[in-house]
Amino acid sequence: MTEIKQQFDQIIKEYHDSTEEKLRFNQSYLQRLETLSQKAFDEGNFYISAECLKQAANITYESSQFIDEQKRMIAANKYDKASKRFHSINHYKEAAECIEEAARIYIEQRKLREAIKCYGLAKNYYGDNGDYDKCGEAYLKEMECKRKHYWNVFIKNKKFSEKFSYFFRCLKYESFKWITGYGEKLKNLFISSLIINLIFIIYYYFSNDVTIIGGDNNNPFFITKEESKIEYLYSCILFSLSLFSGFSTTPYLLESNNWISVVEVISGNLILALFIAVVLRKVSRR
Repeated sequence: MTEIKQQFDQIIKEYHDSTEEKLRFNQSYLQRLETLSQKAFDEGNFYISAECLKQAANITYESSQFIDEQKRMIAANKYDKASKRFHSINHYKEAAECIEEAARIYIEQRKLREAIKCYGLAKNYYGDNGDYDKCGEAYLKEMECKRKHYWNVFIKNKKFSEKFSYFFRCLKYESFKWITGYGEKLKNLFISSLIINLIFIIYYYFSNDVTIIGGDNNNPFFITKEESKIEYLYSCILFSLSLFSGFSTTPYLLESNNWISVVEVISGNLILALFIAVVLRKVSRR
């Protein structure tokens, strides 16, 4: 095994010492690395075997910039193979890094379906390694690839029935992205809550429909004085927040269109449910 490691180090040293002109046309490094990878695999040295494949993938990808784009796909396959070998010996971090490199190449080649699979594996490998921050990042990349993939399918699909189905998938992923950051970002959820509240507050203010329980049919807040308008706005804010938060302790109600209040209550409960789901998701990974 020591001999194999020495051969590996020698190949890598020669490669890094080579000139750019030599790298363009000399494929001997690839052949030597692939041969050494198989030899190490046969002798049971899976780590060196995986490292050889990883370096071969690096060289293939670098040479693809000088030769042709198809070599990038070959590099992606080598990264994939190296990842599997790293994973077989429980080197989860290296396995995740290799499969992420493969995903990056697939994205460059606009092969989003393959990239989705790769990021899904990277997410699992980082989770196995206990690196939950990286796990979350891989999950976000996986979901972003899914969103783009469904949009591409929706745009290219000619059948109306399938197009209609994919439209709702696109809408689901877009909503999931902006409202919760794919279930990863509490900041997005907080901003979404503020926007929803603001929409309802504006509606209540301009509809002049908020009144005190037990008051007469005329809205007691809507008068022409500027101070009273501010007071009425404050009442609208209290009314909206009480409904959205689920407390409903303020002595205000709508004179008409009370279904609007029901919508806000349901929206608040959904946001609360999403908040709990996001927190539990983050905690469960630890």
